[in-house]
Amino acid sequence: MGIFLVRLTILIQALRVLAVLLILQTLFAIFSNYPDYFPPNFESLFLLGREKTFSGIYPLAFYIHIFTGPLVLLNGLFLLSDTLRSRYRATHRFLGWVQVLVLLILFLPSSLIMACFAFAGFWSGLSFFLLTLTTAISTTLGVHYARRRSFGLHRRWMQRSYVLICSAITLRLISGTLSLYEISNAEIAYIIASWCSWLVPLLLYETFARVHLR
Repeated sequence: MGIFLVRLTILIQALRVLAVLLILQTLFAIFSNYPDYFPPNFESLFLLGREKTFSGIYPLAFYIHIFTGPLVLLNGLFLLSDTLRSRYRATHRFLGWVQVLVLLILFLPSSLIMACFAFAGFWSGLSFFLLTLTTAISTTLGVHYARRRSFGLHRRWMQRSYVLICSAITLRLISGTLSLYEISNAEIAYIIASWCSWLVPLLLYETFARVHLR
């Protein structure tokens, strides 16, 4: 049992390092695509075929989303740091409020708007809608338990929130993997990716959390 726990700890640490590297790589990819958004290049991958939807409230939601997305991804890394939480509590609290306010006021509302115009229509849009709702609930419960000083539950719910935020990364990974296979229907592939991008990581998190609590 002791050897198993040591190996499990090593595996978890390795996965954490891999996750951080993936997050940083995704942030770099997002920033490198910014020139395609000013002005919008509808030949670029993220805006391909978006000419008709890029009007009304959609452009505002889009730009809010691409600016706040990297912020909550990067800020979340600092908030998950045990060192920051234990040694610099005031900084952790400040960054936590930044995370919550940006999520609930800017990032998640823009996500809801973009979900209404999701590629592949209703089913992918429903996935992103439920993802946004679940993230909002997790974040709100995280704040609730922090105010009640139930810091164990606060940490769990904010970890769930961050896992859901990282669906942007897993969506890229799954979409890239599916593109290696000859799937004739791109919309079906995207629907699969949209659901798996947050349900699979959330399931993995809950599994690891239960093992860790034991």
